[in-house]
Amino acid sequence: MDLNKIYAPIKKDLAKVETKLRESFPQTNNLLKKINMHLFQAKKKGKRIRPALVLLSAKISSNSNSPKLNNLQKIISLAVAVELIHTASLIHDDIIDNATERHNQLTLHQKYGNQIAILAGDILYAQAFNLLSRIGVPEIVKIMSEAVKKICLGEIEETRKRERLIISSTPPSEKEYFMIIRNKTATLMSICCEAGALLSKETINSNDGKETSFLRDYGLNFGLAYQIVDDYLDLFGKKEKTGKSIGIDLKEGTFTLPLIRLREVIGQTQNLPYSLTQSPLSLRKLLIKYEILNYIQEKTNFFLSKAKEKILSFSPSIYRDGLISLTEYVYLREK
Repeated sequence: MDLNKIYAPIKKDLAKVETKLRESFPQTNNLLKKINMHLFQAKKKGKRIRPALVLLSAKISSNSNSPKLNNLQKIISLAVAVELIHTASLIHDDIIDNATERHNQLTLHQKYGNQIAILAGDILYAQAFNLLSRIGVPEIVKIMSEAVKKICLGEIEETRKRERLIISSTPPSEKEYFMIIRNKTATLMSICCEAGALLSKETINSNDGKETSFLRDYGLNFGLAYQIVDDYLDLFGKKEKTGKSIGIDLKEGTFTLPLIRLREVIGQTQNLPYSLTQSPLSLRKLLIKYEILNYIQEKTNFFLSKAKEKILSFSPSIYRDGLISLTEYVYLREK
């Protein structure tokens, strides 16, 4: 599944997002210019899934499928803001995980040190909320603030579970895993869709609440499936495809869904040792032997089906097709 084809209906708008992303990070000295280049002008950029969700959601829920110019500019700003928030969270995640590569280049902290990377992430958060405040819709600022809080809570909870594993050899349950990925990944994607829908109308009061709710649910289920696949790729992905360090979860002792399910299948009588997380090859063999990948596929399909259900209620359009195609991309992606 080719993202370029999926993004075709919003290609021009995404180009505006790219331009504004580069403009959103200060370039008042040579170091800041280099950081800007590193984050937003590298040959291998991010997939821009979150800006695409904003744009497609705004256009699918617009009465005319063509928002007025003033609203379109606000929608572009919203798309930029969510990508700034996402980029900031990745910078901080990479420091916590001690990741060495992302987008086929050194992570920011590996290149410029932890202090510079942390401060760069803080700048991105500040710029994001600067843009959101200019949009002039308090509800969007409120829900985006809540999303950032949940991202941080998800990261804290994941860290706590990692520490518990080291101390007592007790991994998180599947329920705890889904709570973490809901906060860390799915909530922001959900709010991308919700905020895009809110901005697509002339005024916030004219928005169809049911429509917004459908898009919010679509984004949440899409985000859950996306993270499950991401965790699978951490085990079975190829660095040249994913563009980032492989095996980070294993190295850090983070139990993701494949490991949690494997432990359940093996059972307490054949307890999965913590040391196994240091051996990716042994782990892959066990995951294949016990057919854990079938379970991962079932879970992914479950959430993607729920996401599709919400979008099929909209009138046919190229934007509806785009959101449906994104669910297919999640299932087939290799990076």
